[in-house]
Amino acid sequence: FRRETLEQKWELELGYLPSGNGTGKRFERRPLGVLLHIAAGNVDALPAYSVLEGLLAGNINLLKLPSADGGLSLFLLKKITEYEPRLAGYLAVFDTPSSDRERMHELMGLANGIAVWGSEEAVKAVRSQAPANTRLIEWGHKLSFAYLQNAEVPERMLEGLARHILETRQLLCSSCQVIYLDTGSWEELTEFGRRFAAVLGREEKAYPLEPFIRGKIQVEQRTRYLEGYEETHPTFRNRRSSVTCCADSELEVSLQFGNVLVKPLPRDRIVETLWPKRGYLQTAGLYPEDGEAADLLAAAGVTRLCGLNRMSGLDLLESHDGMFPLLQYSRIVER
Repeated sequence: FRRETLEQKWELELGYLPSGNGTGKRFERRPLGVLLHIAAGNVDALPAYSVLEGLLAGNINLLKLPSADGGLSLFLLKKITEYEPRLAGYLAVFDTPSSDRERMHELMGLANGIAVWGSEEAVKAVRSQAPANTRLIEWGHKLSFAYLQNAEVPERMLEGLARHILETRQLLCSSCQVIYLDTGSWEELTEFGRRFAAVLGREEKAYPLEPFIRGKIQVEQRTRYLEGYEETHPTFRNRRSSVTCCADSELEVSLQFGNVLVKPLPRDRIVETLWPKRGYLQTAGLYPEDGEAADLLAAAGVTRLCGLNRMSGLDLLESHDGMFPLLQYSRIVER
């Protein structure tokens, strides 16, 4: 968040406007006006980050705090106004529960645009309440996965993926839910599952037990569910994590909290398999990063391609789900 980086972000997303191509037209970028942020609480400081982007686009920002924020975003925004007191007039923070429909309706009625982060249910709820003349910018539920073009992955890459799974607890849009292997061999798939479970087991020792209690309960439920199906759904379990090998190729949410699915996905089936999920696709961690599979994943709708051990990376200069946020928080005036 250095000044140079913020300036670079502004220039990247807002620094270009079409000239009019000799038509005599002039285009001006203006802020939307008032931007209401309805942020999720699954990422530390996400509400303050969302407001920062609204400020960069020149908007007045109303922030509806998530219940799980814990005061961090308010602290950060106060610090921003201490550094630059003039920004205080562009910020307003509300500790309003989503269940207070009357107050939420009032806030939405003040906004030219609403930036909503969260689950599909949260986005649907806002969409049903938002005025028809208000722009809705949805940063909703997404699915991410890893794709291995061969099973001969260096250990350090698998360790990076394991740390990503454990650190995020698979709760973020960029979290790996499924590891796909470009293979039609069940033996190769299960052998990889066994190998990756061993990597997870080593890496999980560095993480405290408490955040994984819910995951442990889910593994127990999954174990009961799979009773009698172990031959077709082998599961390699550690104390806090597990790897379950599946014969299907469906992209789905895993048990989370360190419990990942391994599935086959030959590259000639990438587009037909992922296309039904096209609106939900976000990050694909690749090994290797280049090649035909990367182009096929992009064609299927994936918006972020990265190395297998870089799925957790957050870069201020990245797009959000295939869109530049500052552009979404702006409007073009033609003269």
